Amino acid sequence: IGGEQIDYNKTSELRVATSLDNITQKYFSAKAVPVKIIHLYGSVELAPLVNLADCIVDIVETGDTMRQNGLAPCEEIMKSSAYLIANKLSFVSKKAEILEIYSKLEALIKAGK
Repeated sequence: IGGEQIDYNKTSELRVATSLDNITQKYFSAKAVPVKIIHLYGSVELAPLVNLADCIVDIVETGDTMRQNGLAPCEEIMKSSAYLIANKLSFVSKKAEILEIYSKLEALIKAGK
């Protein structure tokens, strides 16, 4: 969650910009905080700057874009991970291409990107 530190008692309904509607709704429902979800595609971090939302819920890798827009993470909702998955037939028929993608991804991860 990005924005200023959230005071859940301060507002009757929190305006939250996100492209992750279900995750956001479940998170705030579990905290018994009423929210108005503002669904956006891309550039979610701009919503607080133009007073469209009080805060955002977004996927963050490094936090650079949030910081560039004057935001800071205030709560972590979840961690995620990515997997490269190939079905058996594709792995047999396109093994070289899949292993090449795997090698490139592995090199990027080791390089810290």
